[in-house]
Amino acid sequence: MTSRTPLQQAQTLQLFDTLMGSGPLGFVFLDRDLRFVLVNEALAEMNGLSVAAHLGRTVGELLPTLEA
Repeated sequence: MTSRTPLQQAQTLQLFDTLMGSGPLGFVFLDRDLRFVLVNEALAEMNGLSVAAHLGRTVGELLPTLEA
């Protein structure tokens, strides 16, 4: 396996930022305790909350029906 060049890394990050910022699907990154670390606007809208309202909160706190 070869390592990625700085240009390839930059391109990957740019694609990721584009997907998170303008993708029509909801994306979320959770930590081990199921706290929201990164949420895109599409997911925030689906949940009826702002992106900021998600960050640092647990799934159980914001969406108790999903916790189980």
